[in-house]
Amino acid sequence: MLRATTVALLGLALPAYAGTPSFFDTFDSFISSPDGSNGWMTRFPYGPPATRTLPSNHEAECYVDRSVGRDPFSLNGQTLVISATPSSGNVCGLPYDSGLVTTFRSFSQLYGVFQVRAKLPAGQGLWPAWWFLPANNIYTSELDAFEVLGSNPRQLFFTTHGWDSSGNWVVNSQALNVPDLSADFHVYTLTWGPNQIILDLDGNQIATAPTPASMHEPMYMLLNLAVGGDGSWPGPPDGSTQWPAQMQIGRVEAWPLPN
Repeated sequence: MLRATTVALLGLALPAYAGTPSFFDTFDSFISSPDGSNGWMTRFPYGPPATRTLPSNHEAECYVDRSVGRDPFSLNGQTLVISATPSSGNVCGLPYDSGLVTTFRSFSQLYGVFQVRAKLPAGQGLWPAWWFLPANNIYTSELDAFEVLGSNPRQLFFTTHGWDSSGNWVVNSQALNVPDLSADFHVYTLTWGPNQIILDLDGNQIATAPTPASMHEPMYMLLNLAVGGDGSWPGPPDGSTQWPAQMQIGRVEAWPLPN
């Protein structure tokens, strides 16, 4: 089996998929646990206060799960739905509940082709993302395949963070004009190689970036629906934001780089 999508990597046209996937979830069921000991991990692998939110981003959501009496996850057919809702109180003391899934315990990989099929929510203050962090839990790099602000679902942010060869911390962020990502499902394909990173949308290349010098170690995946707060990048929700806000994920797959 060979998917038709091709990417230019290291000056070559390579298939975006060939052979057996190294990770595959089509959400026939949803298996998860807070610590990642069984299935998807539903919190960050950090200590408090960053276990269930990111205070440094001034976010207003708490990433909850059944272990704390709130469940933002549901299945709609073979689709995982992450719902964000206003909360009267949660373990974080924040005004919204939402969900985060990571492969911190279950899967990481050095380089490869990664793919997500998803429908993203629209609405002021919403902030869905698909991103990657080092599996050793040391923050030397970050790869944001997509971040979308719900106030403008026709713009996608693709960003690399990392150290360059001179020891400088470099953030390379691209704001990309795309179709309305809240109107339907789209397929996002990220090809991460030793020299270049490529992002495809529905089989069409939309961005490239050089691989940071520090981004040469296995990374794990994260998918989440953040809610902004005062001072955050998307800003807080307002009266126009509709609840529940839902990020829908149809599948998540990964493959090693083709030989």
